[in-house]
Amino acid sequence: MRVNLGPFERIFSIHQLELAFGVVKRKGGAPGIDGVTIESFEKNLLEEIIRLNQEVEMELPAKSSA
Repeated sequence: MRVNLGPFERIFSIHQLELAFGVVKRKGGAPGIDGVTIESFEKNLLEEIIRLNQEVEMELPAKSSA
C-alpha cells in the first residue's frame, strides 16, 4: 500500500534529512544556533536525524481524515 505524503513529510523525511546533512557536510557548514558542530551531529547521525524528523512532525498541522 502506497502512502501519499504531503510536501512537508517529503521534505523532512529521514531520507531527505540524511541527504541534506551530506550537503551541509560537503560544504563545511558552521555550527547552528545551538552550537552543535557537524562532527558532533555526525557522531549520532541516525539518532539526531530521527529526533529532528520527530520534532518537525510534532509541529506539522494534523491531517484531516477527509
